[in-house]
Amino acid sequence: MFLRILGGSIYGALLLPDGRRALSWSGDATLRLWDLESGEGRPLQGHGGSVNGALLLRDGRRALSWSDDETLRLWDLESDEGRPLQGHGGSVNGALLLPDGRRALSWSLDHTLRLWELESGEGRPLQGHGGPVRGALLLPDGRRALSWSGDATLRLWDLAEQREFKRFIGDASITTVVPSAQGQLFLAGDARGCVMVFDLPP
Repeated sequence: MFLRILGGSIYGALLLPDGRRALSWSGDATLRLWDLESGEGRPLQGHGGSVNGALLLRDGRRALSWSDDETLRLWDLESDEGRPLQGHGGSVNGALLLPDGRRALSWSLDHTLRLWELESGEGRPLQGHGGPVRGALLLPDGRRALSWSGDATLRLWDLAEQREFKRFIGDASITTVVPSAQGQLFLAGDARGCVMVFDLPP
């Protein structure tokens, strides 16, 4: 059986907790909620650009997506309604959910991260990077985040105080960061195929 989408490349999908449905996102500016038995998919419309990713909230009934249209959207998967989270000034590259389930952290081509209160839609910028923010991860304590950027730096953020408190400087634009179980970070950069290693702060 084929699940057919017309209009754009499919960038990703995730399975819903009921195991019977899946959510996909696409370059056609939509997400689709699929019934895996029937193959029918209904569009979730509202973004004005390619949808770059999505995640499920813990209740399994809502999803958060992000897009080239500079917004994130919080979707009710039962009503198909999506509420925009606005504040970024460039394409949104990614997002993650914080351990409390009530907040999310996003990052963008506009050189910033934003910490969102999902219920109110309020987003506070974390500023400091001098280039597009390529990614971010939470530290194990759930209170700090690490971001990396085209400005060749990694930055550690205190999410409670919404401030940068430590910076690592690399040799090139940083594209990928992989944490190890031993508390180290392996960094890949654009230039010369370089790989750098940093010790992760305790």
